[in-house]
Amino acid sequence: MGRKTYQSINRPLSDRTNIVITRETNLEIPGCIVAHSAVEAIEKAKKLDQKEVFIIGGAAIYKETLSLADRLYVTIVDIDADGDAFFPEYSKIFTKKISEESGEFKGLKYSYLILEK
Repeated sequence: MGRKTYQSINRPLSDRTNIVITRETNLEIPGCIVAHSAVEAIEKAKKLDQKEVFIIGGAAIYKETLSLADRLYVTIVDIDADGDAFFPEYSKIFTKKISEESGEFKGLKYSYLILEK
């Protein structure tokens, strides 16, 4: 995850290894591994021998790494909301639908998709 995403949740996510990407050379975050580029973060994650590496944002990190991903887990919420950060266009890259589920949570309709290249 990017530094701004980390700061928005202000703690490591539980039950997983957290790698925070930052340009700040002296940043140390207890409970997290720090990397200075997305490529460095992915390399560090691969060394942990995990089945999958998840990229959880923010927008700049998604844009930088979308072409490196093999699979997307996408939740689409049916709501119009103002915002200044967006997930990059992916529909022309990830064309194989593995699964799709729809539901409703607290009055909000959503779809959950798993897509591959």
